[in-house]
Amino acid sequence: VSALRGFFRSITLGAHLEQSLQDLLRLLTLWFRYGGDARVDAALSDGFALVHVDTWLLVIPQIIARINAPQPRVRKAVQN
Repeated sequence: VSALRGFFRSITLGAHLEQSLQDLLRLLTLWFRYGGDARVDAALSDGFALVHVDTWLLVIPQIIARINAPQPRVRKAVQN
């Protein structure tokens, strides 16, 4: 959970979207791997509210690839 908060903070403080790409990809890795945990899900919901929507344009293909994720919480979050 602390790692997620750190990545969200780094992404929101990034000056350019391209500089945030590495942090976005690492955040997605944590999301897809541990997103089934309720604490992780809560931290993600809080973090998503902090990040500007345009930031996610860089990783849309990775997110779309997880639409049918095996974990119900991850699948629901991707679809919403």
